[in-house]
Amino acid sequence: MIRILLLTACIMSTGTVFGQKLKTISYQDGSQKLNGLVTSNAGKKLPGVLILPAWKGIDEEAKTAAAELEKQGYIAFIADIYGEGNIPTDNASAGKTAGYYKQNYDAYQKRISLALEQLKKNGAISNKIAVIGYCFGGTGALESARGALPVVGVVSIHGSIGKDQTRKNGPIATKILVENPADVRESLRKIIII
Repeated sequence: MIRILLLTACIMSTGTVFGQKLKTISYQDGSQKLNGLVTSNAGKKLPGVLILPAWKGIDEEAKTAAAELEKQGYIAFIADIYGEGNIPTDNASAGKTAGYYKQNYDAYQKRISLALEQLKKNGAISNKIAVIGYCFGGTGALESARGALPVVGVVSIHGSIGKDQTRKNGPIATKILVENPADVRESLRKIIII
């Protein structure tokens, strides 16, 4: 499964677009309507992958990743973290909205959990689900592990690995893969300087 997720990570970073047949799935967080997308193989009993989009919401990279995962035999569900009417239109609003969820990790974890439920309702085998995300979505993937959400693995690509220092560390049972080349280069640069 890790190889497939790495392949998907590479595809997400290239922005290659494939023909897709994604179905909109509406669900709720209280009064907030959320609109996720599921692959056309929904309804079959298959392993699942929850895709957490970058800071501007559901984009072509997330849709491409979903299409590639479907080709590999996974049901993919793209989460709507922000909700209808709250999709950022520029970098400033994306930073503000993403920042809210980074500061309010309980709200972020709740939206991720709601999306996981939709993935299961659409056929994903509950003990064969992984979470993958890029940038803001990568941060969410790590929050899935920190929140002990019921997934077997998470892949964080260029996500923020830091957390508020006041948050206690707890045991994490989920397998985690972090791909953060920018952080690695910066860490290496600091080591060389020291």
